Amino acid sequence: MVAATDTAGLAKPVAFVVADAVSEWELTDWVLRHIEPYKHPRRIHFLDTFPTTHLGKVDRGELKRLAG
Repeated sequence: MVAATDTAGLAKPVAFVVADAVSEWELTDWVLRHIEPYKHPRRIHFLDTFPTTHLGKVDRGELKRLAG
């Protein structure tokens, strides 16, 4: 998850998921049952793979750019 700025200038959580066995609805339903409402991601992006840095770590900067 990364924070993306919304139109009001507030940081909102955006989730990135690498999975094809779960739908966005199923994931949202699970999150709303297990996580505080203010913490749930406002958007969910499904990816084939996570972008990585030259060191092989998840490139959070690229995820922020993808979140818009």
